[in-house]
Amino acid sequence: MSYKRKFILRLEDVDATYALTNKAILELMENTSDEDSARTGDDIRSLNAQGLSWVIVEWNLEVYSRPEYREEVTVCTWPREVSSRYVWRDFEMFCRGQKIAAASSKWMIVDLKSKTIIRLGAERLSKYTISARAALSSQSRKRLSVLEEYDISRQAIIRQADMDLNGHMHNSTYLDLIKEVSQFDARAVRIIFHREVKIGDEIFVKMKAQNNWQSIAITNANNDAYTLVEQSIQ
Repeated sequence: MSYKRKFILRLEDVDATYALTNKAILELMENTSDEDSARTGDDIRSLNAQGLSWVIVEWNLEVYSRPEYREEVTVCTWPREVSSRYVWRDFEMFCRGQKIAAASSKWMIVDLKSKTIIRLGAERLSKYTISARAALSSQSRKRLSVLEEYDISRQAIIRQADMDLNGHMHNSTYLDLIKEVSQFDARAVRIIFHREVKIGDEIFVKMKAQNNWQSIAITNANNDAYTLVEQSIQ
């Protein structure tokens, strides 16, 4: 059974044309997920009290239309697949009775001190009501890797304001970095998180256009990937 949450779009959720942004879509979905997890005692505050946290390692997002400022949207979410190491959680977003976005995301629980992945035991797994229905009709499994050359490369500065309550950069903030090399919100985006970005890290944002897609990498000076992104060109 899916969990549903309604939101009224705020100014911070929209761009200069008053249209809903990809960053806001992911944030609304993540907030809905945390509310759903609260029902099983696995929300972020409860986990933090145990020295643990959810970490998102992959987002797959498709956007079909963009509602505007002050419109009401409904976000639905459900666990689609669970194992001893991860949970796949899917999302759909609706406005005026029409589906305007869908997403799939992969989550793990980590120990905040040791930075190790926590195995999801039988007791925790038993809390989840799984629905095998997929929000996306298809999902790429192609491995993303750092390219040898990029069309654009820009250094970025990480601010304290970019950090989340666990001391690393919030996953939706990576979409702000993408805007350093790509100025639009794509209709289809895949984001793979390889390692956390922290205050003081020297990072570079790089982009190469290939066919109908942009390959984007957020790396350190040695070209090691923090995050890899593939998004459609509108």
